[in-house]
Amino acid sequence: MKEEKNKWFTRLWGSIKEFIKNKKFSWVWVTLIIVFLILNIIYMFNFIIRNGIGLSSSQADFGYYGSFIGGIIGAFAPLITVLILVETLNEQKNFSEKQNTFFTKQTSYMKEQEKSLKKQISHLETQRIADKIDKFESRLMLMLRLHRDNVDEMMISENNRKDNANEFMPIKGRNVFVGMIEEYREIIRQLKQMEAEIEYNGKERSNVAYSILYFGIEENSVYLLENELKTIGIPINSIKAIILWMKKRPNIGKVKISLGYSPFQGHQQRLGHYFRQMWQIIKFIDNCDCFTYNSDEKKYEYSKMLRAQLSNHEQALLAINALSPFGRKAWKESGTLKKYQLIRNISKDFFKSDTELNLEEAFKEIRWQY
Repeated sequence: MKEEKNKWFTRLWGSIKEFIKNKKFSWVWVTLIIVFLILNIIYMFNFIIRNGIGLSSSQADFGYYGSFIGGIIGAFAPLITVLILVETLNEQKNFSEKQNTFFTKQTSYMKEQEKSLKKQISHLETQRIADKIDKFESRLMLMLRLHRDNVDEMMISENNRKDNANEFMPIKGRNVFVGMIEEYREIIRQLKQMEAEIEYNGKERSNVAYSILYFGIEENSVYLLENELKTIGIPINSIKAIILWMKKRPNIGKVKISLGYSPFQGHQQRLGHYFRQMWQIIKFIDNCDCFTYNSDEKKYEYSKMLRAQLSNHEQALLAINALSPFGRKAWKESGTLKKYQLIRNISKDFFKSDTELNLEEAFKEIRWQY
């Protein structure tokens, strides 16, 4: 029996310790219980001294005991209420702290996730831009190669014999532009000789010369030349006189020998394709949206790849084209030449400024290399 009581007491004490260990109860409550038990033991001890061991048969004794218990409880009731309130507040505080800790950890975790996500997005964006630039460069290289191949394939051939034994050798590649510039200069010389007899603005000499160079004066294209000269503002009687004069071809034999081909036949087919292809390249560079910063500077650097392919004679022909109705809107008025400086490598004395073309006056926006 004694062993069973000891076991019961051991289990009870173990339960109490486990209860306290799990913080389901505070030491204040334990203290109150112990005080309550001690007061009960003192009361019982006093009762045994006065009445002996055993239960009292007097209802008054039980009444005294009940009053004693009620007094103790009444005395401790406000304290217990306060303790319960404090305990409740402590529990709420602990719960709130746990929640704050949880939310703090959750917020920190979310911030770390946000940083990680931003890094991934930044990496993907960087990779996307890099891929876009790679595609841009690949296509640009292809367009430049096609343009170079087009120049290499350009040719002016002459079927007429120079004499009974030899033929003029075909002019190929970049030499075609050398021939065109020389032909342009010859037209300028012819127009200058005509100016005393023909009424038209001498300032339009360059545009008239380029129109003749472009269309020629052959029967199949002369009507196109007439329409173009009307657009420039040349009177119809002057147009007729210019065409008639050019058809006489003064010193044509010497000019033909100098150029290596018959002049004034027109280069519409060659120049039309050439300038359209060049325009597509420069607009492809200009429309690129794959640069996130210093976009204009980078586009300018890429445009230098095109300019590096242009010989001085090609740049000179581009300058003439940019002043003419053919290319003025696209190259000059749009600001493309100013933005990409495609003709800045023309030498200072390439054109005679008084008779052919005054580059510095015509292109004040160009930062000439010289």
